[in-house]
Amino acid sequence: MDKITQITGFYEALAHLFYSAAIADKSFIRNEKLKIIELVESHWNTKIQNTESKEIIYETLKELISKKESSDGAFKVFETFFNTNSSFFTAELRSTLIKTVNGIANASVKRSKGELIVLGRLHNLLNITS
Repeated sequence: MDKITQITGFYEALAHLFYSAAIADKSFIRNEKLKIIELVESHWNTKIQNTESKEIIYETLKELISKKESSDGAFKVFETFFNTNSSFFTAELRSTLIKTVNGIANASVKRSKGELIVLGRLHNLLNITS
């Protein structure tokens, strides 16, 4: 796989993870959408050849929303990417992922059981203890 395909796949996988966290309670509220935009702009926006990573993330999110993908299905896509490319995920990158998913989960008034499950699965996948 060439480098640009790997990078594009990374941002698509991130979108799946973000979607999984947002839809974990079976609804995708406005505050979660705004939080994703804020976090993508501050942590995940880079220039890739003729496009920006945020565009890859946003387009993937739109596809997931239109397909009404399940939280579990979206998380499994991220999990597969992670397991195939785990050496790419540095300690700093893992920490930023946790902070981002926490931010999405905190965007609603109260964390749901589904959001806590996604956070727990992510911690386990990334081998992070808290």
